[in-house]
Amino acid sequence: MKRTLTALVALTAVASLATVNNAGAATDVVNTDDNLTNVKLAGSDTTYFVMGALAKTYMESDGCLLNPARIIQLPTSTTTSTTIPQQSQCQGATPVEGPSGALQASSVKTENYDHDTITNLFPLGSGSGRTQLCAQLNVTDPLRSPGLQYIDIARSSAAGASSFQCTGNNGAPASAVGARVLRFIAFAKDAIDWVHWTTGTGGGDAVTDLTVQNLKDIFVNCTITNWNQVPGGINKPIVVFSIQSASGSRAVWDSFMGGNTTTCIPAAFKDGTIANGERVIFENTAQPVENATNDPAAADEGDSIFPFSTGIHATNSAARSNSILGLVNGLTPTEANIVAGTFPFARSLFNVIINSGPSPIASEATRRFALMRNWAGPADNDKLGYLCKPLNSHSKDLNDPGVGVATAGATKNHGAELDTTLRAGGFFPLTTDVTQPRCTFSDFRVDAAAQTPI
Repeated sequence: MKRTLTALVALTAVASLATVNNAGAATDVVNTDDNLTNVKLAGSDTTYFVMGALAKTYMESDGCLLNPARIIQLPTSTTTSTTIPQQSQCQGATPVEGPSGALQASSVKTENYDHDTITNLFPLGSGSGRTQLCAQLNVTDPLRSPGLQYIDIARSSAAGASSFQCTGNNGAPASAVGARVLRFIAFAKDAIDWVHWTTGTGGGDAVTDLTVQNLKDIFVNCTITNWNQVPGGINKPIVVFSIQSASGSRAVWDSFMGGNTTTCIPAAFKDGTIANGERVIFENTAQPVENATNDPAAADEGDSIFPFSTGIHATNSAARSNSILGLVNGLTPTEANIVAGTFPFARSLFNVIINSGPSPIASEATRRFALMRNWAGPADNDKLGYLCKPLNSHSKDLNDPGVGVATAGATKNHGAELDTTLRAGGFFPLTTDVTQPRCTFSDFRVDAAAQTPI
């Protein structure tokens, strides 16, 4: 990352405030304004860690030369103002520094050019994140609740659908909501699989493979209730665990199973009361199953079954604990099977932005990081966000033999780092074609009745 450092000059005898010039000049880099801007993300648990890692690569990427911190000594007590460059603004963005084009000619312009920052808020679930984004409404009055934090992107492990509604119930007039378009940007592939435990005494110890129909009969139809009804199982009841309702993973798992996946859980164990052995639990965490708090019927986790993100399971040993992924229809959730859609429960992961409509819509900084738009060919590469542009349009070090644009001043291969980071998080790119965008998108207009594709 390019930096410039200047020693601070001590401030003495200052009798008035200096005026800071924070107005970004026009820039030749799409979706930038020469100013450091913060972008906030909230929502999904599943994508929390990988988005944090991707945000780190973005914030550490090469970009413009920034104004250093300065303290100006005003000459006399009668001085009322002086113009100084804004700290952390791209140099050349103000008249004081001169034309930005000439000054920044050698800067890397394909990554995080103006060094925007990403704040990845702690997860509350995909549904919560989408609702929080939907409620960012300042149409004619400050309609957003004072207790609702502003965000720019909702992390979502579920796609847009009519089951998610963003309506006037959030405090906005239906007319304002109806003009808003949410863009669901798929940036990675994952899958949901069933997990079980081998304890030596569990009914599912020797069960390694279930069919899609087996799983539907276990989670929704309630016609398979004993492990001896599936190959390898012994005569012990199946203890079903499912995911909390606010989760995008729960919505996706319900859709895969064709119904409410808490149906076969006894009422006493899905009333939200932890003390009596709740079996509707936080997603992607095996500990509640293994602990079986105050639930003697679930004391042997070897009798239990639970849906789990394959990406989280592969990379988070604490989350998966002692659970084991199963096969589905004889298939393992490999990258090839997930990306091709051969594995039955493959899914996309999304970042959701407000693409158009009443203010506030996605900022330049938001689009620079995450935007996917209609793409006609390489000429449109720079109009795509960092996460979505083809790998061959990212900058790389001049001596790097890998895919990318050899760029003077680039300190690494940014596209390769992006791919490595995604896979390290347990997830996979939508495509391995380095010439094609890495994202897809669907737009949803939000109206008073439901959310429908446009």
